Amino acid sequence: MVHHRNLIILATVAFILIFSMASVQAGQPAKPGNPGPPGCLAKVNELEQIIAEQQATIEALLDAYKNYAPVMKTGQTKMQWYGDDAVWQRGVEPPVPRFTNNGDGTVTDNLTRLVWLEDANCFGEQSWYDALNLSNDLKAGYCGLTDGSVKGDWRLPNRNELLSLVDIETGDVHMADVTAFRNVIGSSYHTSSTMEYNYPAASYDVSMAFGTSCMMGKNEFFYVWPVRDPK
Repeated sequence: MVHHRNLIILATVAFILIFSMASVQAGQPAKPGNPGPPGCLAKVNELEQIIAEQQATIEALLDAYKNYAPVMKTGQTKMQWYGDDAVWQRGVEPPVPRFTNNGDGTVTDNLTRLVWLEDANCFGEQSWYDALNLSNDLKAGYCGLTDGSVKGDWRLPNRNELLSLVDIETGDVHMADVTAFRNVIGSSYHTSSTMEYNYPAASYDVSMAFGTSCMMGKNEFFYVWPVRDPK
C-alpha cells in the first residue's frame, strides 16, 4: 500500500537522523566556527534534503486522497456461504448521516461528496440518448432546483457512481437511506457508461429493485437520476 511505503521511508529517515546524532555526540565537541566532525555538516544537509523531498511526497499523497472516492460496504450481513461478503464485510463504513438534504432540491452524499438530484423521477422513463441530454441541460428552476446550478453542471452518473448508492439488503429499493430523496423508483436507471467493444448500441443500467447493473440497449426506456460534482 502507498501509506505503508511512506511509513517505511519515514522510519528509515528517522533512523538515519538518530544514527547521525549519535555519531555527532561520539565525536569531539564542535568549537566556534567549527561545524563538528568531518563530513557531519554535509550529512545533515543531505538528510534535510531527503526530509524535504519526502515531505513533498506526503503532501502530494494527501492532495490525491482528497479526491479519493471510497467504496462503501455492500450492506450484506446474512451469510449464504462461509467466505462471502457477510463474513468479511469489507469496505468503508458509511458516515452517519450518509446523506444531507441541502434544502435546494439537492442531496449530498457524505461518503463520496457527490451531489444528487433530490427528485429521483423528474423526467420519467427515457431512452439513453434523451437521458444524457436531459441531464446535461438540467439547471436551477427545473426539477425543484434552487441551487444556482447552470446548464452543464449536471450529468448522467456513471455506472460506479450510481452503484455507490446501492445497499443490497434494504427493502424493495436496494439503496442506502432512500428517505433522503423523493420518488426513488424500484426499477432501472440509466448510467452514462457504455459498452463500446462489439456493442456500440448498448449501455449499462443500475436496478434499484435488485441492486445490480446490467448491459441493455440504448433505446431501452429507463429512469433518469442526474448528479453533479460539489461546488
